Amino acid sequence: MSPSKDKLTVIDAPLDPDEREPRVLEKIQHAQNNYRDLPYTNPCQGVLSNLSRPIKPLHLEVEPWLLPAPPLEYLFMVSVANYVSFIDSGGCREYADQLAQLVHSILPHKPLTIGVDHTLTGGPVQAISEEVDPSELTLIVLDCHLDAIPTSIRLGLIHYDLETNPNTIFDPHDPYIYNRAESYNPESFLLYLLKEGVVYPENTFIVGVADYPPRTAMQIEDERVKRYVDHYLGIIEKGVHLLRKEDIAKHKDKLLSLKNDVSTRYVYISIDLDVGANATLYGVRHSDRTGLTLRDLRAVIDSLIALFKDGRELMGLDLMEIDIYRAGLTYHGRQDRTYQIAAEIASRFADFLS
Repeated sequence: MSPSKDKLTVIDAPLDPDEREPRVLEKIQHAQNNYRDLPYTNPCQGVLSNLSRPIKPLHLEVEPWLLPAPPLEYLFMVSVANYVSFIDSGGCREYADQLAQLVHSILPHKPLTIGVDHTLTGGPVQAISEEVDPSELTLIVLDCHLDAIPTSIRLGLIHYDLETNPNTIFDPHDPYIYNRAESYNPESFLLYLLKEGVVYPENTFIVGVADYPPRTAMQIEDERVKRYVDHYLGIIEKGVHLLRKEDIAKHKDKLLSLKNDVSTRYVYISIDLDVGANATLYGVRHSDRTGLTLRDLRAVIDSLIALFKDGRELMGLDLMEIDIYRAGLTYHGRQDRTYQIAAEIASRFADFLS
């Protein structure tokens, strides 16, 4: 498969194995309605439609039942049990590996990947890390969450919440919050990249984090909470840089220092669009946190653009976690602008990807 003749090489990566029951039911209901209420059934299409020039993307081939909008004839596969089995058996890692091979095939063209499941970020990062000295590669992730938490620790927090929170959103009879395998998934994939030396902790930046453990959590003696807090803080102790949402809003000097903190020649940027959830946009899969305002998000993008005006080389960019069931629709009387904002970000970086 050869890259597009356009200088901007876009990869359409529509993997969406979200195992949450409300999400699964939503897919089934929309499929039965032929997705008539959605502006787009593929997030890449939605973003590219808002760019100023037509671009024909390359495609990561995804099994139909794992698409954001599964065809009606594949609905028999769309179930919580099947998605859980896919994730726990390493399915996300397999697709990330496939994407790595696709990126290898287009290098030295620099990929702009647009998709859903954030685990796919591991593919381009892996491919680029194999092409350059990994000690010379910086990974910058814009995200509300630290996606480096093992499944067992996440489950421990859920069980603690079930026992202590009368208003918990979890169902104690849900069989899929018990005995899950450790896996490469949207909440853990970054841990694998760090452990395997694909990227180095001191060259990893997570920007816009909104799930940093609050002081109250640090005072809880329950072993499950302590494991979470210790693991989270341990990631930072190993050298990973965290720039919290409130730091961006209140301390603009920390954004300005980013240019000096990045010491490598090569940079890869991954943007989980939930970094602006509920404040800037609504069309993202995980909206449990409130992310950056549009003003602050643009300030972050400005600071990243400055890196490449200062001599660093952008090796790739991805825009992930776009939710076709929210993007472009109306919320609280306002039309969501996820596709437009994602296109704006892509346009800002386009010259550095050529």
